[in-house]
Amino acid sequence: MAKINSVITTQDWGYDSLYPILQDAFRVLYLSYLNLYSEKSDNPYKKPDNAKNWHLEDAITDDLIKDEIDFDKKHDYSLIPQFKNIKKKSRIDISIHYRMSFGKYYTIEIECKQLKKSNLDYYISDGIQKFKTNKYAESLPLAGMMAYNILDEIENNIDLLKTKIEQKISVKETLKQFEIIENYPHTYFSKHERIHNSDIDLYTCAFDFKDAIEIKQ
Repeated sequence: MAKINSVITTQDWGYDSLYPILQDAFRVLYLSYLNLYSEKSDNPYKKPDNAKNWHLEDAITDDLIKDEIDFDKKHDYSLIPQFKNIKKKSRIDISIHYRMSFGKYYTIEIECKQLKKSNLDYYISDGIQKFKTNKYAESLPLAGMMAYNILDEIENNIDLLKTKIEQKISVKETLKQFEIIENYPHTYFSKHERIHNSDIDLYTCAFDFKDAIEIKQ
């Protein structure tokens, strides 16, 4: 497991406490994904008629979380969609609220992005770069990303994303295979240098939705 490198954390809210919670949240989201994918095979995603503010990414995220209470968790946390950070004037797609002593909550952040060839620049600029510039998870040493594969083969799109990261950021910050979820191949780890020379570890899960969408985005 990667170690903290020059990151200011909150009290004893350290890596060894954070990672198991993030890992279990990914496990719960994966179980929810399996149920959701089965459901959407008969009722695929499509843009509602006359919908102006409908976004496929947000619809998937909300559906993944809506039944999270039905899954057994190994830790005392909740998954909150579309969580607003007033101080940073930002919104993270999923916030993991973890209960510490005396009823106080801490959060671990997961950003979600569509995965397709035409979206890779945006995936980096509005996803990875926001962790690197402390827009997201500025006080913690790790965070998560979820990639929703929308078009073409998921393996090819992951390879294209790796190449794009190497071109846009650096070779050392690209995705590396990492088993976050047992026996599930599309999970990854990457370490990124933030401003002020601190590092953040990103754990990424990619879920394939290409056959669960009626109108391709």
